[in-house]
Amino acid sequence: MSETLILFDIDGTLIRTHGAGVSGFVEAGIRVFGEDFSLDDMPLGGQLDPLILERALGRLGMVPDDVNLRAFRHHYHECLERLFKSGNHESIAMPGVHELISQLESHAHFDLGLLTGNLAETGELKLTAAGIEIERFCIHAWGDDGESRDHLPPIALERWLEHRGIDRDFEHTVIIGDTIHDVQCAKANGCRVLAVCTGADDRGMLEKAGADRVVDDLSDTSDIMNWLLKS
Repeated sequence: MSETLILFDIDGTLIRTHGAGVSGFVEAGIRVFGEDFSLDDMPLGGQLDPLILERALGRLGMVPDDVNLRAFRHHYHECLERLFKSGNHESIAMPGVHELISQLESHAHFDLGLLTGNLAETGELKLTAAGIEIERFCIHAWGDDGESRDHLPPIALERWLEHRGIDRDFEHTVIIGDTIHDVQCAKANGCRVLAVCTGADDRGMLEKAGADRVVDDLSDTSDIMNWLLKS
């Protein structure tokens, strides 16, 4: 029986899209909201896509509603898919990701999940483009599942308990992410957190935020597996 839920962030942790995510987001925003739509000078790492959109629209004096949000999601998926198919952008797995996922999958102690600011359809598209199948993760907490990132771990835990029919608490959950926001949402909920220096935030920032452990990347599979089993 699984004892630990491993929740992976996507961008900067599992994959890198070399700007495709931002480019697709902006192009979709321009299509739906006009030429003045922009993400310039906005913090993006570790943020929820719906909140990024809300802040971008706020600068235009606009607010998202159900109609324009559906339109944006449609165009964002379409733009991102086209960017990947064009060959000018690619989504690639970070070092060690494929091996670590395989090792975790083969161990009955672990279940795998996603905890991410991405919307479901575009998050899945990014993973698929990097050769990572969404089916390998039994639990998903997406960017529109909560009002802030801190709200996502309880949602993931509740879905895990329902999925497995078990009784576990936050101490049985490990979040793996690349930003201080991943660390902070873990700490706010009593989860353990493994931080990786493959995104925007460096080792010092991740350690200061309170990560239980910080690694350069996920390539030392044996060491990471040992830490996850012992912690």
